[in-house]
Amino acid sequence: MLIFRLSFGRPFSFSPVISIPPDVTTSRYEALLAHEMAHYDRQGLFPIIWIFKYFTNKQFRLKEELIAVKAEIEKYRELHIPINLKSYAKALSTQYWNMVSFEDALLKLQETLK
Repeated sequence: MLIFRLSFGRPFSFSPVISIPPDVTTSRYEALLAHEMAHYDRQGLFPIIWIFKYFTNKQFRLKEELIAVKAEIEKYRELHIPINLKSYAKALSTQYWNMVSFEDALLKLQETLK
């Protein structure tokens, strides 16, 4: 695994690379790294297949994001940093994700974090 601080604007993982933007603060870096590590671990031996499914199948992408967000939030909790679940629900329901409604995203996040 190779971890870089690249200026692509967004964190990403595409095995064997994980990238976190260089302007991310230390605690945010740790949480985003946990998020991207979850994606990295799930890509397995054939990351191109995972990436294809991730960008072409909203249900798959939602499932994968919930797993990664859980890892991210667990890291924040470990660092005793409060999180705003509504901001995560907003990200899953807007921006380029647009996978589910805000209400459904919030419910799925609450179920995932039980």
